[in-house]
Amino acid sequence: MHATSDYRRQFVLSLNAHNRWRWFLYDVGMKPIASGFGTYRTYDECVASTRQAIGIAHDAAIWDATHQRWEEGVGVSA
Repeated sequence: MHATSDYRRQFVLSLNAHNRWRWFLYDVGMKPIASGFGTYRTYDECVASTRQAIGIAHDAAIWDATHQRWEEGVGVSA
């Protein structure tokens, strides 16, 4: 997989062996952070999925499944 040479935070989109698009999210320095769950038939569908992930993550709350509680102050109104 080839990424841009400036190593900023970025989504990297690529075709897999089945000719389906996937996305991967990298932090500064190309540290892997996340990858999309699915694969996409077209490039545009893959781009739309990255935009959806950005929108969801921006407002998402954090659920602590071990302690069965919401993380305080993160996306949850009291």
